[in-house]
Amino acid sequence: MTRYDGLGEGNTVTIAIYPETAPDGPDRQEATEHDVQGAYTTLVVRPTPDTLLCAEGRLTIDGTRVDLGEPLCI
Repeated sequence: MTRYDGLGEGNTVTIAIYPETAPDGPDRQEATEHDVQGAYTTLVVRPTPDTLLCAEGRLTIDGTRVDLGEPLCI
């Protein structure tokens, strides 16, 4: 996830990716980075070819958490 507001300094970016079938399961990968414009997770392998992967993100602006909407599943 990349933020384009130029407000990375002093704030955080958080991204999570997981199989749609187990949003809180052991394959969930999450990363929170401080003072940056973007964050990345490690690779997640789908358990089956039909399993969708979902991503969700949030960031902070002056300490206020901003959720970026519903998970995107593809």
